[in-house]
Amino acid sequence: MVEITMQISESLAREIQSYGDWSSTIVELRLADFQFPSVRGVSAELIDFLSHNPSPKEISDYFISDKHQKRLGDLLEWNREGEAMEKHQKELDEWEKFEHISILMKTKARKLLKEGM
Repeated sequence: MVEITMQISESLAREIQSYGDWSSTIVELRLADFQFPSVRGVSAELIDFLSHNPSPKEISDYFISDKHQKRLGDLLEWNREGEAMEKHQKELDEWEKFEHISILMKTKARKLLKEGM
């Protein structure tokens, strides 16, 4: 992991510090620039969850909402059946990016749990 030093306003620093261990994940999700409403929605849902500085156990147990699981399931089904249009494939690509961020977040949470934090 890379450490970055930068000058920011005190109010922004307080906000970022309030996110605790999850600030880098929140920044990464905000910078991801998701184009599809489903991925923007699931990303906003996760950012909201993380902004309350959940425990590593809460992160480890976290799952996306049923609404977003259904959308992803539909996309995967269309893809399996060969019915996915180009826009669906692009949406799946964004979901893959979101999933990658989520996996890294859960890996970090599980590591913190093993370390007893």
